[in-house]
Amino acid sequence: MTESPDDHAATRRGFGDRVSRRRRTRPGVAVTTALLSATFGLGLAGCGGSGSHTSSTATTPPPPPIHATLTAPTHTPKVNAPWHYVVRVTNGAGQPVAAVVHLQAMLQGDPNPVGQIGVHKVSNGVWAETIEWPPASANQPLVFQVLATALGQTVTINYPIRISPA
Repeated sequence: MTESPDDHAATRRGFGDRVSRRRRTRPGVAVTTALLSATFGLGLAGCGGSGSHTSSTATTPPPPPIHATLTAPTHTPKVNAPWHYVVRVTNGAGQPVAAVVHLQAMLQGDPNPVGQIGVHKVSNGVWAETIEWPPASANQPLVFQVLATALGQTVTINYPIRISPA
């Protein structure tokens, strides 16, 4: 039985997605600070100064999220038969980015890898490879896992597979 190609995608945002926290102050301090700011602001505006006064805090915007996709022809590859897959890593604008692609096989439901497929540095955001699954993997409920790291972020793709006997 053949299946149509599947695209599995994952997106993760960077460290900038944090919940902001309010500073704790005594109740009267916040009101006093607001009143003083308003008073000094009106006083400076009335002085006839020609310059503008602005205040800003330097913040670094969070990096754009990276996006990774895995494309493979089937979730049921055959033992000792070529199985081709492609991993693509892009930035938030869809442009390919340099990345490290870590590939491993895991038993479904078990977080520990049972096989390392490889760790690859890609400069163009694309890793493609054809592999053959060994006979010992037949009828095992596996997860083909992709860990793609780029721009200081890592995304994970878990692609369930079951290897068919030859």
